[in-house]
Amino acid sequence: MVSKLAMLYNTLLTIETKGGHTKTMADCLRFLEQLMSEENQKKEEAKTKNAEDADAATTEKKEEK
Repeated sequence: MVSKLAMLYNTLLTIETKGGHTKTMADCLRFLEQLMSEENQKKEEAKTKNAEDADAATTEKKEEK
């Protein structure tokens, strides 16, 4: 998802705008940046959760012995 959003972002950067359309394009780019940031944050949270779950499982196994 992030890579697709990044491709869209990079494509939009190449479009020349004039007048009020420049503001609209800037708003769209900011929105895309926000979406990419949120997706990256979700991935990082998932990695952290997976690492914590793995640690908890390891701890449980040690306690069982």
